[in-house]
Amino acid sequence: MAAQREIVILGGGHNALVTAFYLAKKGLKPLVLERRDIVGGAAVTEEFHPGFRCSTVAHAGGPPLGAILKDMQLARHGLEKLESPVRIFAPTLEGRALTLYTDTPQRFPPAMAELDAGFTVTDTPPVGRPLIIDRIT
Repeated sequence: MAAQREIVILGGGHNALVTAFYLAKKGLKPLVLERRDIVGGAAVTEEFHPGFRCSTVAHAGGPPLGAILKDMQLARHGLEKLESPVRIFAPTLEGRALTLYTDTPQRFPPAMAELDAGFTVTDTPPVGRPLIIDRIT
């Protein structure tokens, strides 16, 4: 007879895996069922074009909470946090682009940020960190 489970989690996305981790840490034995041959949900890195790989959607939700990274000891298992100064790069078919930077106005000299040179500094919730918007070139 198969072992009986107290908790069954349907879907093996990153949130389900974190939930299973915390339930197991409390002594429960969750069973995670995933229909695909890979777990991770939106946090999976997949090839979207030959030679080009990226996380499918997880980047849109922001980074995982530091407490989760610490509890799961992910750095010990090889996780490295890489941060880019560019938050969003949106090119157009005409060759122009809009670039959103994650750093503060120190990226440009203060006088330049104050000039009407096509640069705008704005706060955008929920992040609340200043973004520098480079003008569309």
